[in-house]
Amino acid sequence: GVYFDGPVPEDLIVMVTGEGSGTVAGSYDTTMKDPATLAMDRITALRAQKFDVTFTSGSHYQITWKNPANGLVTVLAERDYDPLRGIEYQGLKFTLNKAPIAGDTFLLDGNHDGTGNNQTMLDLVAKALQVVNDQAIEARDKISGVSLDEEAADLIRFQQAYQASAKAMQVANTLFDAILQV
Repeated sequence: GVYFDGPVPEDLIVMVTGEGSGTVAGSYDTTMKDPATLAMDRITALRAQKFDVTFTSGSHYQITWKNPANGLVTVLAERDYDPLRGIEYQGLKFTLNKAPIAGDTFLLDGNHDGTGNNQTMLDLVAKALQVVNDQAIEARDKISGVSLDEEAADLIRFQQAYQASAKAMQVANTLFDAILQV
């Protein structure tokens, strides 16, 4: 049997060869995960594998996978090379800056050791952009003359002045009532 966990990003052809009797059946699960989760699952699965792209001629290549357990090499795809489209496999895409020749081999790996990984730089850039954004907001607030801290302080001061005026009016009302009773 052949079982796939998740969506299959490649078209599949099932061919039955040989003699004898048997049955072939296919089914699929219609439940769907969140697309973002599917994308992360696919990226994680792709990073877990190493693929070799080997050019058998200047215009034809094979994508192979070597089983780390037993060393057997499996041809995953065999295609003609189009320099305009580059090489695409399971959502991965790369292009070459010059024409390949027979025997050229490229290893696509998940970069597990982090060598050459630019994720740290992307994180630093995101933090730097946040700082630039905060500085721009602060500069805008200075120019516009509106400071949320000053506005909050003014609001509290006005509230206290209102409460003091209300208390003064209450005392005046009490005194006036006392005078009228006399």
